[in-house]
Amino acid sequence: MDAIRYIVDTLLWLLTLAFVLRLLLQLVRASFRDPLADAIVRVTNWLILPLRRVLPPLGNIWQFNLKDSALVSITGLAELMRVSLVAAGSTRRPFLFFAAAMVLYLVLTSMSSALFRRLEARGQRWAGGR
Repeated sequence: MDAIRYIVDTLLWLLTLAFVLRLLLQLVRASFRDPLADAIVRVTNWLILPLRRVLPPLGNIWQFNLKDSALVSITGLAELMRVSLVAAGSTRRPFLFFAAAMVLYLVLTSMSSALFRRLEARGQRWAGGR
């Protein structure tokens, strides 16, 4: 039983090492024409390629949640507007609070859109590790 556990631990450690090496090779923009780099790509492609197909839809789901729900009370558009309405009603300064809500919402959506565009472009550029 200990022998099987040792073999599984060793294989998982080697697989983790392959993922870390692939990450480092991509960070330094190494050439993947080398046989060792090509072997690392082949060993890790089974997990990396499906993740590249999943990343853009995750960005869409995040944008949907940011716009339409109040899962996180500060980022939900409906919650943000409700809080602005309450604050505007109590101080009689609606423009100030609705303008602040607009700017906050615009900053949050712009930053998250830019982040997901960048991740998507990076995934397309390194498609297949080449």
